[in-house]
Amino acid sequence: PPKIRIVPSAPGNAQSPLVLTCHVWGFYPPELSLAWLRNGVVLEPQGPPGSPPIVPMGDWSYRSEGTLEVTPEPGDTFTCSVQHPSLEQPLLEDWAPGLSPR
Repeated sequence: PPKIRIVPSAPGNAQSPLVLTCHVWGFYPPELSLAWLRNGVVLEPQGPPGSPPIVPMGDWSYRSEGTLEVTPEPGDTFTCSVQHPSLEQPLLEDWAPGLSPR
């Protein structure tokens, strides 16, 4: 089953949106669905349609990532939701302004 972590990239200035990257790794087979939620509501995909690119890691496992450009409001929570054949339910990882990474 996959492992996931959200990593924010700090904007250059306060006017710039924040980019959240959901890193997904260590999964097999190479089938994956990734979605973003804002406060529990599924967001429309950004960028080209389709699933995120899936890259082999050389050990029979795979990795992928999805990005989301956001301008967080106070109280917002962003969630990366990953579906994979090895999971009975989607794997969820939350990020909110001020929430430190685990």
